Formats: sequence, structure tokens, C-alpha cells
Amino acid sequence: MYMFSGIEQPIEALYAAYAPTIVRYLARLTGNHETAEDLTQDTFIKVLRRREQFAAGESVGAWLFRIATNTAYDDFRRHRRRATTRLTDVHAETLIAASRGLPVEEGELLWAVLDQLPEYYRVPLLLQGYAGYGVSDIAALLGLKEGTVKSRLNRARALFQKHYVAM
Repeated sequence: MYMFSGIEQPIEALYAAYAPTIVRYLARLTGNHETAEDLTQDTFIKVLRRREQFAAGESVGAWLFRIATNTAYDDFRRHRRRATTRLTDVHAETLIAASRGLPVEEGELLWAVLDQLPEYYRVPLLLQGYAGYGVSDIAALLGLKEGTVKSRLNRARALFQKHYVAM
């Protein structure tokens, strides 16, 4: 059992508490559930390796999501030229529609619109709308100023609406 300085929970408890949410977040970010599961595993390996970097008083969730986001960015950079896998009906139902009680077709439409947003708009929008983080938490996670996050969220919503209406 690994304990963290400043964190009262062992790694097993952190994994049980946060892994499902991180998998869903990364699945929305990457568009692929299997990739999200792999990235979640990579995230928790990094957590084990970097546990001494956790600052007491810091939000554990924000720290974990920051590592998960950076892990996804690293994966994007490594596979920049690979072909992306489109969501299947099963993925759309399990990742989008079912989580919001929407029909599969609506979930696919929402994902298609999200997929059109640039990453710097999509990530804050997913962190707020799906993971439930506030502006200050998103700013800490992404290493941005709160004003920048607010601006990106506003632009992301406007761009999302524009693309959604066009579809």
C-alpha cells in the first residue's frame, strides 16, 4: 500500500475514487474508450512515480486531472498523425448518451460537435460541463489564468452552439 505525503488515502483508494471519472473524461477528450483506459493506467503510474510532487493542501482531484490531461496531451503529440477512430454506437451510448439519458443519435451529434472544437476550447468545456470543475480548478489544472479559462469557456460555448445549429 502506497501512502502519499499530504494525502490521507492509499493509491488503491485514490484509484477507486477517481479512475472511473478520469476514464470518462479521457474518453471524451480522445474519442476512444480503450485509449482512455490506457491513459488512465498511465496517469496512475505517473501518480505513483511523482507522489512526492504533490503539495499538501492542493486538491487531489485537480492534481490527478492535471496529470491525466498532460498524459493525454503527450499521447496526442506522439500519435499526431495516426488516424482517429470514430465513435461507434456502443461508445456513443456508453460514453455520452447513457450518461446524460440521451438517445444514441443525440449523443453522437454532441460528440461530433465537440470533435470540431479546437483542443484548447474542448478541454476546458469538458472539464466544466462533464467533470464538474469550476473556473479556478480548471485554471489550476491547465496552468492558465482564470480570465483565460473564462474566455475560452465562453468562446467554446459560442463555437459549440454555432456548430450544433449547423448540423
